[in-house]
Amino acid sequence: MNHRVKTYDKQITKEHINTTTNTIIHIFSNVIDLEEFEGDRIADILSQDKSNNNIIVCVSPYYQETARGKRMEEFGKKLQGYSLRYKFEKHTDELEKPYSCQIHIYASMYY
Repeated sequence: MNHRVKTYDKQITKEHINTTTNTIIHIFSNVIDLEEFEGDRIADILSQDKSNNNIIVCVSPYYQETARGKRMEEFGKKLQGYSLRYKFEKHTDELEKPYSCQIHIYASMYY
């Protein structure tokens, strides 16, 4: 019998994110565009953290459709006290190779 354990973003607690450094880089690679990812709990925890300088790097393929293509921007809007510092979006038609890329970097306002 195959037992698989799935970790969902709703199970993340403050203790999972807590650290002893002043600047923390959180990397969300190919996760925000997943249907299972809601991001509300993580965004709440990060928005409440005023003791650290948080940098949030979000990376995924660039989707032009309105569903998955807007998820990264929607997650960024959930982050209270953060500003978008960098945005890169390229579709396969805009690059030499057959791939796409979307990068959003958010930083806490007090950084």
